Amino acid sequence: MASSHGSVNERRLGNGHTARSVSIVAPDGTTATFIDRGATLTHLLVADRQGQLDDVVLGFDDVADYFRPHPHVGCIVGRCANRIRDSRFVIDGVEHQLLPTHGPHHLHGGPDGFGTRTWELTEASPNGVAFVLTSPAGDQGYPGSVTVTARYAFTPSSVLRLEIDAECDAPTPVNLSAHHYFNLAGATRDCGIERHRVQLDASHYLPMDDAFLPTGEIAEVSGTPFDLRVAATLESRLRTADPQIVLAGGFDHNWVIDGTSLRTCARVFEPDTGRRMTIRTDQPGVQFYTGNSLAIAGKHGRLNGKHGGLCLETQGFPNAINEPRFPPVLLRPGARYRSITEWQFDAAGS
Repeated sequence: MASSHGSVNERRLGNGHTARSVSIVAPDGTTATFIDRGATLTHLLVADRQGQLDDVVLGFDDVADYFRPHPHVGCIVGRCANRIRDSRFVIDGVEHQLLPTHGPHHLHGGPDGFGTRTWELTEASPNGVAFVLTSPAGDQGYPGSVTVTARYAFTPSSVLRLEIDAECDAPTPVNLSAHHYFNLAGATRDCGIERHRVQLDASHYLPMDDAFLPTGEIAEVSGTPFDLRVAATLESRLRTADPQIVLAGGFDHNWVIDGTSLRTCARVFEPDTGRRMTIRTDQPGVQFYTGNSLAIAGKHGRLNGKHGGLCLETQGFPNAINEPRFPPVLLRPGARYRSITEWQFDAAGS
């Protein structure tokens, strides 16, 4: 879905939906395209070491496919990203029951979470775009109404920056994240992420049980395949016999990012094209998912299967509303939720 930079393109779909798209461009030519369905990043054109642009996010050729069920491709997930055990929590002595989406558990905001909604496109300029969504009280079982604003913009140094703000009128958990699937090899190359090198600035991670929920332990990465403080090729880690990796079919865990405030949490390098991605965030955790159950008909008619893309979802910890040891995700009236994530791209020489 092409659109001129900063101008809105509207397309009526045969299923009765209307999709609005907008593209923004960075000073270095990096170009991002979004649609209002899920406030979704559909295309991200990044140069390789030869200066050739290619799309580095998974998605679909036909915009109508974003209106069909898919594994949260490119969208903003919420009201509460990741999993909540037994789809329940207690606030001020009152129990709240959510709609389940993963067995008895709640995942990414419920069966009709924020990624399935059409957001209001409120700003569109050559280098920035903003979307707004209001989630009413009782939505998917959550208490209180929440209004969310998600702003994507390129900085003068060609960094793609996402700022998410939210306010509520009753106490409720809020934990929002961008669910982009990256493959730095590019959409025109038919390969997975096994050759990507990944570095995570995290000394601890959250082991999970067989329901893919944190056990509550905050474990050291030292001496485990989860130690990515020095960059490692994914293939070498995905093939290990570590019980946690065998359980998930790869990585699908939350790392505890070292430090606070806005800091680097991840670096990714794809050796064939030279593309590099550096991610910075002010969030406490990053969910690293290696597309272990991925199976979508993607761009250029290609099947994106297992390990076809990777997600680095900056966020609060999974099930934090039920885990007193985890950083809180409870938002109260009068307070403001705010998160910042930045993606910087460049290319290394041969």
